[in-house]
Amino acid sequence: MEKALRSLTFVAVFSFLANLGAAGSVAVGENTPHDNVGMFAGRWESKSASKDTAYSKAASIEAKVACAWSPLGKYLVCDQLISIPANQLTVFSYNEKEKSYKYCTFNNPGESAHCGVYTIEGNTWTFSNSFEEKGKKVVFRTLNIFDSPGHMTFRSEFSDDGKTWTTTLEGESRRVKER
Repeated sequence: MEKALRSLTFVAVFSFLANLGAAGSVAVGENTPHDNVGMFAGRWESKSASKDTAYSKAASIEAKVACAWSPLGKYLVCDQLISIPANQLTVFSYNEKEKSYKYCTFNNPGESAHCGVYTIEGNTWTFSNSFEEKGKKVVFRTLNIFDSPGHMTFRSEFSDDGKTWTTTLEGESRRVKER
């Protein structure tokens, strides 16, 4: 259960992070992969509501995030404060050799990082992770839907069969300060 709650926290944070830099066009297909990663740059605030499920408890969650490019411009570094409470540090990048978007997140200072891959299709960014519980693979995913350059809605959900999805969290993020 603790692993599941960490996954939910991670998903909630990622949901917020995905809106962090929609400074240009919402249609990411027009951007380079580096530009897409840079969509996270800036300061953002989010409000969301988690639901009572097997992996989450009902709660109102707020978050503040600040993202900026690393000094040499290859990585986007995001620092986040979440009201549940939690702090996260996430590093985003694009792997040119593999043609994939990658991230690593530290859920709290001193904890081990969780790394993964995310995809971008149109205006939807999808972050996924999974774990095994009681012999079943449980998949979590967060869908971030950019509906304007400074606003995004998101939802996090899980499935233990890959077909039926249960929503654990829904919310929205808004840009509060340009890069």
